[in-house]
Amino acid sequence: MKRPQVALKMVSILTQRIRESEEMLENLAFRDVRYRLIYLLSKLAKTFGQAGDGHTSRYTHLDLNLSHQDLANMIGATRESVSVTLSNLAKEGIVTTGRKEIAVDLRKAGEIIEER
Repeated sequence: MKRPQVALKMVSILTQRIRESEEMLENLAFRDVRYRLIYLLSKLAKTFGQAGDGHTSRYTHLDLNLSHQDLANMIGATRESVSVTLSNLAKEGIVTTGRKEIAVDLRKAGEIIEER
C-alpha cells in the first residue's frame, strides 16, 4: 500500500512471465521441432547471448554450455532430432555450431518465427 510502484512492477513482471510461459506451451503443443528449436535458441540468445565480432558479427553467441540433449529436453524432442535439425539450420546459415557452442543469426531466426 505504501509503495504502489513496487506492486505495479511485480504485476508487470509476473504478467510477462505468464505470457512467455503460455507462448512456450503453445509452441511445444503445436509447432514442429525446427520451429521450437529456432524459437528457443533465439530466446536464449536474446537473454544470454554475446554479439559476435569480425566474420561472425551477424551471429549472437550463446553464453551457455548446452548439449544437444539439454536442448532436446527444453523443447520436448529427442536428441537425434535436435542434432539433425541443428545440422540443417547450420546449412541454412541460421546457426553455427561447435563443441557445446552455438551462435544464432537473430535476424534470420526472427524472420522464421514471425512468418508463422
